[in-house]
Amino acid sequence: MRSLPRRSIQNEQKENQIGVSLRSKTNPVDKIANELGGGGHKNAAGGKSFMTMDETIKHYEKCVKEYANEGNL
Repeated sequence: MRSLPRRSIQNEQKENQIGVSLRSKTNPVDKIANELGGGGHKNAAGGKSFMTMDETIKHYEKCVKEYANEGNL
């Protein structure tokens, strides 16, 4: 598998909400952001998570693996 999209998961100011920012120079990240309930552009996208940080990271990793298994990475 090629390298996974670089991502940044940041805490938002609002309680129980995590901002997810996805960036990549080579792999499209907009479809992954859609799976996380967000959206954006091909190489810059994001969304919000209302799960815990650990759950958010696990969900992101699951989405990326599924996306890669479909031949998209």
